[in-house]
Amino acid sequence: MNMFNCGDIKLATYGDFDSNTMVFQHGLCDTADFPIEAFPKDTETNIVAMEFRGHGASEAGSPEHFTIAQFTDDVINLIETNAVEPVVIGGISMGSAVALRIAVKRPDLVRAVVLGRPAWLMSQAPSNLTPLAIVGRLLAENPKEARTNFKASQIYTMLSEYFPHNLQALLDLFTLEPHNVTAALLERISLDGPGVTIEEVSSIKMPTLVVGTENDIIHPLDYARAFSKIIPGAKLSVITPKFDDVDRYRQDFRNVLSDFLNGLNQDTV
Repeated sequence: MNMFNCGDIKLATYGDFDSNTMVFQHGLCDTADFPIEAFPKDTETNIVAMEFRGHGASEAGSPEHFTIAQFTDDVINLIETNAVEPVVIGGISMGSAVALRIAVKRPDLVRAVVLGRPAWLMSQAPSNLTPLAIVGRLLAENPKEARTNFKASQIYTMLSEYFPHNLQALLDLFTLEPHNVTAALLERISLDGPGVTIEEVSSIKMPTLVVGTENDIIHPLDYARAFSKIIPGAKLSVITPKFDDVDRYRQDFRNVLSDFLNGLNQDTV
């Protein structure tokens, strides 16, 4: 692990840049472990992963900077400072929103795009992220009673009946310390968006892989399907849902990402 000086804070980074690098970003309240575990070993491409502000070993700084635009600028700063050549930019969940924004705003830095389990399309505060916003609000109001209050809510009842795996992941959020950082991340990011338009997304010209799963209320498969239609030539891969079998999910992700990256590398030979 290295610490990258990004303005007034330091952000944890893993891996080194070379002439064939993928910058692969994690989701909300996750760490770099998640993209690293989903990265294939049978490819000439190497991985760099940075932990966003307030995540993992990175410093948090001011909650005012917990935005997708700021997280995007941080990754752009990392790439501009270290990249030898344009990179493959990718992410999972929130990391996908950051990757999408970079592909739109700074296509000069990008040779290909990977959108894993997208949780946003183009708009802010999508309804699928409402559970995250509620968890964040409850943690901000009363962290000691937040989990109990959540269990008394209507959304808890709905999730327990229809999306129990998502529910367990949400319950795990109540244990993340420090509570004030977790609350601010959940509230601010779930109400945010990638800040791009459908016209901009449809103008993406680099090779794109979209990875989706079924049975996930936070990451609707319809979002992955939509991106595969909006982005010209994008490839959609539907893999084993993470909550059905996490080991199979990781292996499936490695397989489709390996095929995509190795195809890119063959095209450049």
